[in-house]
Amino acid sequence: MFYSYHSYNLTKQQNYNIYFGYEHSHTWYSDGNEDQDSTVWTLPVARAIGYAKTKANNMDYLGLSDHNHMVSLDHWKSSIHEIDSTNEDGVFVALLGQEWGTGGHIIVPGKTLYGWTTGQYDVLCSAE
Repeated sequence: MFYSYHSYNLTKQQNYNIYFGYEHSHTWYSDGNEDQDSTVWTLPVARAIGYAKTKANNMDYLGLSDHNHMVSLDHWKSSIHEIDSTNEDGVFVALLGQEWGTGGHIIVPGKTLYGWTTGQYDVLCSAE
């Protein structure tokens, strides 16, 4: 059996930052906290980001991804404003996306709502 050993001379040390967070969460805009009283708890995206920034230990980012086929277009537009108002350069990153799919789900990052339900999308995209 032949083994090859290589020696590497690293001339420059590389520094990396390590960030902690979560990329997949829902608000009551779709199906997160289904028992939440929307008349009392407004701005759920901003509240979730605020909690992650101030109460959760050592979180550097939080991604919110409500279901595209469950969130209304008005709530989606509110999500965009809530995300934008909670980002804090160098301190915390708030990410917006959507959970998309019918048989399986994927996270689609960004501020464009893709959908197939009448009146619940920025861009029509067939569910089939």
